[in-house]
Amino acid sequence: HYFCQMEKLPKSTKVLANIAKKSHFLEYYNRFNNRGILPMYLTSELSCVHAHAQNRNIKGPVAILDIGHTTSKCYIIYNGEVVEHHFSYCAGSTIDEVISETYNIDRKEAAIYKHDNCFFLTESQYDEVSEDQKAFALLMKKAMNPLTLELKRWLLGFRIKFGLQVETIFLTGGTSNIHNIGNF
Repeated sequence: HYFCQMEKLPKSTKVLANIAKKSHFLEYYNRFNNRGILPMYLTSELSCVHAHAQNRNIKGPVAILDIGHTTSKCYIIYNGEVVEHHFSYCAGSTIDEVISETYNIDRKEAAIYKHDNCFFLTESQYDEVSEDQKAFALLMKKAMNPLTLELKRWLLGFRIKFGLQVETIFLTGGTSNIHNIGNF
């Protein structure tokens, strides 16, 4: 399944495309089919974010970082359009896995701990906490480092391409509820 929107410009063509893996699409389609509901149209999250940016005339540049359970997605919006979108497998389940392995607990218990007690610290906060809290925060930093590095790369790419810096990042998704993640 794919979504594609094209706009012909005087000297180029703008294309916004999103392709879903067949296995993911079939799983989604079968959920509807098993309930006797066959949709006439299907769209993608990218399409919805793009339509929202256009309808709300979001000037930007802003980024929406959706940190879900198994994947994270980043949408960079500028002049009412999604001009970049990125995807990462570093997400909430990454934190569950790290907590589970480090503290030798099962994944369900690790997920509950993450939702109830997990936190991030900024560099200046490490000196203000106990050694156990510092060790946990460093573990969380290490777990999310791949996503942090990817986000920095995506933002740098935007800055190089458009000559502007994204100054506002909106965090969404369940993992965005972790204490102090915005400051982190």
